[in-house]
Amino acid sequence: MSDMKQARDINFTDVRDSIKRLAVRMELKLRKHDKKRGKAGWIPKYEDDLEDTHDHLLNRLDQEVVELHTAVRCQIVTGEGLGRVSDECADVANFAMMIHEVFGIPRRKK
Repeated sequence: MSDMKQARDINFTDVRDSIKRLAVRMELKLRKHDKKRGKAGWIPKYEDDLEDTHDHLLNRLDQEVVELHTAVRCQIVTGEGLGRVSDECADVANFAMMIHEVFGIPRRKK
């Protein structure tokens, strides 16, 4: 069975609670930027814009991974900052989702 077929067969109630919690955190973080960027502001309209988008999104993902490392280290050393770790996990996941969406959608030529 293909991944897409399996994905269509998943009922939201069957999704793991840990995934739901992260997805909610991701959505809340994305909504903070909706007024400025729109709901899909990271998706380029034209094929020619993909390279710049690719570089930008991968650079931002790298930055967020560094921030996640820092937050986890802080949590380990001080025992504080659990909310920050969750926020950074959501940021990493959001940029990974954006890359997934950008490269999974056909673009028109200018």
